[in-house]
This record gives sequence, structure tokens and C-alpha cells, in this order.
Amino acid sequence: MKPEKVAIIGGGVTGLSAAFELEKISDCEIHLFEATDQVGGKLQTRFRDGFTIEWGPDCYFTGKPGMEETIRELDLESEVIEPKTKQFALSINMKLHRVSAGTSNFRSPNPEAIEACPFLSQKAKKRILEATCPNISDNGHESIRSFFTRRFGSEYCRKVVEPLLAGTHGGLPDQLSMNALYPDVMKSDGSREATPGEGSKKGVQQASFNSFRNGMATLITAFTDKLCKTTVQVESDIINLPGAEFDKILLAVPANRACIILNQTAPRVAAILAKIPHVTSTVITMSVPHPVMYDYFGLSGFLIPPQDVIDFNFPISGATFSSEKWDDRAPEELALIRLFLSPVCPQERHNLDLSIKKALEFTCKLLKFGCLPRLECVDRWEDALPQYNLGHLRLLDELDEALMEHPNIFLAGTSYRGVGIPDCVRQGREVARKMVPSL
Repeated sequence: MKPEKVAIIGGGVTGLSAAFELEKISDCEIHLFEATDQVGGKLQTRFRDGFTIEWGPDCYFTGKPGMEETIRELDLESEVIEPKTKQFALSINMKLHRVSAGTSNFRSPNPEAIEACPFLSQKAKKRILEATCPNISDNGHESIRSFFTRRFGSEYCRKVVEPLLAGTHGGLPDQLSMNALYPDVMKSDGSREATPGEGSKKGVQQASFNSFRNGMATLITAFTDKLCKTTVQVESDIINLPGAEFDKILLAVPANRACIILNQTAPRVAAILAKIPHVTSTVITMSVPHPVMYDYFGLSGFLIPPQDVIDFNFPISGATFSSEKWDDRAPEELALIRLFLSPVCPQERHNLDLSIKKALEFTCKLLKFGCLPRLECVDRWEDALPQYNLGHLRLLDELDEALMEHPNIFLAGTSYRGVGIPDCVRQGREVARKMVPSL
């Protein structure tokens, strides 16, 4: 019997992990198509002038199913590194406050940490310490803001919860779905802490985040090195579904891209995909003399509450101090910082050059730098960050039903069931097993 011919559209970590799994479990003829000139998607690392600079994510969560197993299979265990520090800061009223682990434990905040927190009012502290675990909302769908306001009150929610659980997704806390992003928290009995993303089995106190000695592109290189039966075609921008020549097709691209590809072949599926919103992600990487960072030694970075970003039109939602967070990311005499432009800042959408200028000026003011930073690079991902808004899970149910009319078409990636790297790896491997169920 002739082996099935499979097309994978999208050479990011989801598509690569699907190809990796297909090679393991089948004898399929696999063709992977990537629109750009290299595979990897957002997971790219560049080396320049002693800097190790990430294009996209700089780490992965360790508390997600299947990631450790994949790292073992890729022989990457010796390349994994832990952060030098896990402590971060919150910007409250234009002042950075170091945040203790007990303050950011969203299941059961530590009473001593809450009492000592300098940016929470006495009323807010009393409300937090008297909190009980709320019931799940009647309709089964609730926003991040609604759930944690009911549990801990509005002040703690807006100052602490929202920057961590909403700001990092580039979304609005009154629109992002708790059920889609943090389903384990909805089932909480108060004994564990929230972990970002779907499928979490451990709390933040157990789970952590790691990277690789030579950057996140290490994961991409490991996947491509393991592929021996997959034909990889870069600079192959697929516009229409190549259905005639393939038995199975996986679209491992964002929903807004998959929508265009499926518009003629599967219009019902495309119409549902069009309802999943995406925002643009822009990262500004800059460097400063290392001594300038003296007051921020031991901090991995800072976050700004989304409501402050909106109310005061701040140009950024936070920053990572890369050289403080990871070893060997910058020359000894320099510090490397990544700024994240806020998708909700109006100027970000209209004038990128002005946004970059304002982001640098704002950061200098906030961090009280006595010198202007040197701009290293700007990485921009147009409409690439999915928003799991209220109703996202209902959309996925509609999508699954519509796909039943097209049993040879499969979807996976950040737009669907988890946005983190481990989520994408899991989805890629799971969908590969669905494509060849007989095996």
C-alpha cells in the first residue's frame, strides 16, 4: 500500500513538532511548506557583537505536559539553562516595586507578603486575606478581570493579577477568557497557584521557566536535525489549499492565515477562523552600560498593569532584563533589555517609529537612566498574537464541528489550544497522531 502523502503548512515549532511525530509513528511522505526563508517562526536567535538576541519568546514553561519528554527525545537536556533570577517588578505610579512570590500566588497569597506589600492599600489587603474561592460563573465563561475581582477585589486584580495573566498576552483583562487561558484555576480548590496556559498540571511554585544555553533557536535546530524523511520547502507561501495532491493537510499557521488558505475550499471553517482576533507583537531590544542597571540587579524585568497602559497611554507593557535573567546574553560591560510595545497603545498601531522613540524615552524616565540606550533591533510580528477572548472555547467547538466535513484537514498552533511553546509542541504531536489514527 502506498504511503499517505501529508502536507504541513507552517514551519514554526508546531509544524516541526508535527513532522517529528509523524516520522516517528508513520511511513507518511511528509512535505513541510514555510512561507519565509527559514523555519522556526518566532523562535529565532541572532548573535551579534557579543549579544544573544531573541526574536520572540526567550523561555518556555516547564510545568506543561510533554515538554520534558520532547527535550529528552531531542537530546537537549545538557543545553537547558535556568534563569539567574525569577524575581520581577511591577510598575505602580511610575515606580518599580519588587514582587515577592507570596504576593503573586493567585491561589493563596501569603499573608505576610500581602501585609508587607507597599503598593496595596489596607482595604485591598484586608479583602485579599479574607478571600474565598469563588464559584464558577453561571454561564461557564468569565473574563480574567471578573474572576479575580470576585475573588480578591479590584485593586489586587488590576495591580498584580492583570499584568501577569493578561498583560503578557497583549490583551484586555475584561475580554480575555479565564476558561480558555487558565482552565485549571477555574477548578481550583485554593491549594495551588495559577500557571499560564492550557494543560498546566503544576502551580507556579513548582513550575518554572527555562531556556537554552544558545537561545531558543536551539529547539528549532534540534527538530530540523532530527527530521530525515520530511521535505522542507522554504519561501513557499501557500495561498490556496493544495488538496488534490495530498491525503492529509495540517495548517500549522495562525488562524488569520489559515482563514485565507481555506476560504475557497472550506468557507465555513474559514468564517469561524476569521472570528479569532490577533494583535501585533513588537519587541524593541536595546543595550545600556551595565553599571546603569545597578538598582535593578537581580530582577528579570518588570510589568505594567494593563489599565495603567490604557489610562496613561504608556507605550510599553513591560520589559525583560535579558542579561540579568540569563547567563551569557550580553558582553560583560553591557546590559541587554527587551521592551514590549503595548498592543493597546493607539500610537503603536499608527506610527511605529514614534512608538519606538516614545518607548525608549519612557523606559529611560521610568528606570531613571542617565544615558540614552542604544537601539539594537526591532522585531515586529503583524497580527500574530492570538487573543483568547470570551467565547473562544465555543468557537473551538464550532470549529471542530465544521472540520468534520473536511476529515483530511487539520489545524494546530497558537490560535487554538494554548499559546506557549510547550502548548505548540503538544498540539503538533497530538495532531500528528490524529492524522494517522490507525497507527
